[in-house]
Amino acid sequence: MINYINIKQKLEFMKLKEALKKLNDDVAFKQYLKDSPKTFLSHFFMMKGEQKQDWQIGYYNPDTNLVSTYLVTSKEITTETPQEPFKKPGDKVLGLDFDKVKLDYDEAMEIANKCLKEKYSKALVSKTMIILQNIREIGNVWNITFITLSLDTINIRINSDDGNVISHEKQSLIEKMPGLKK
Repeated sequence: MINYINIKQKLEFMKLKEALKKLNDDVAFKQYLKDSPKTFLSHFFMMKGEQKQDWQIGYYNPDTNLVSTYLVTSKEITTETPQEPFKKPGDKVLGLDFDKVKLDYDEAMEIANKCLKEKYSKALVSKTMIILQNIREIGNVWNITFITLSLDTINIRINSDDGNVISHEKQSLIEKMPGLKK
């Protein structure tokens, strides 16, 4: 029996590949890469639980220390204002080698959901952030964060080569806010 959710997830990953191809074929994007030759692919991002569930593709420019994010839909390509990367001080933004990613989006979500069910069975998820990125000492990784109704985050990192869960942790968003405690 085919599971509808798995079909939907498979289509979302296909959209990811198609979005990258569409962006790479765009004349304005080609000019951007020509003008900024050190720029490289740094991540894919999607927020589930929102109305739109389109992939955002990030390109990092080491000369400016800015990430340009492209939202590629079936109708258009839009660019957000370049921003500083979200990273720990001293960390370096690494390039994502998309061709080396062996684990599909649907497989990564299946593994993350299994870990969520086994380790955090009482969690009620409201939103999910999915990032495909390259992290030092890990390599290409599916970095999946579930945001719960109780304002906790559950972060699960999955190796994009072999599907192994690298780490998982739960943190309270409220405890991280100054002046607020659970």
